[in-house]
Amino acid sequence: EDISVGTPIANRQRLELEDERSGFATRELLPSGWMPEGRRSFVVLPLFASDQIGLLLLEFGPGQGELYDWMREQLSVALQGARLVRRVAEEIAQREQAEHWRRQQELSLAARMQTSILPRELRVQGLDLAARMLPAPEVGGDGYDVRPFARGCWLAIGDASGRGLTPGLVMLLLESSL
Repeated sequence: EDISVGTPIANRQRLELEDERSGFATRELLPSGWMPEGRRSFVVLPLFASDQIGLLLLEFGPGQGELYDWMREQLSVALQGARLVRRVAEEIAQREQAEHWRRQQELSLAARMQTSILPRELRVQGLDLAARMLPAPEVGGDGYDVRPFARGCWLAIGDASGRGLTPGLVMLLLESSL
């Protein structure tokens, strides 16, 4: 994890080692210009969650051993908490995207079903008929049919309440019954 203390660094980068045995200069523990001049003693402690997630670099002071352990534990817990929050947010976003995709597929199927049951030809002797149906963004159970018979025709117009796949299926069943 990238951790910075104090003034923000414009170009934070994580130092990647070629292998676990590679070393690096002590001055590389802090960004350029942050290492105090002169001789200093530092304590470097690993920060852990389920794995090592960083290093804590503190200037050594007399009688502060327990403080170092307390700070390491607090920072480790905070970083692990931040990781978990980020992971939960990513999972929520993925689930929302999957639900959106599923809903789009359902609406597309409902629109195809809704328009597939409509009559292709509107021919009734002695009548001029015209009809057109454009599915709304939220497809529902809408439909119509024209059934000619000897003395005219039956005109059926239907709207099953609700939106989505279920009302579309209801309308398909009603049209099949006709």
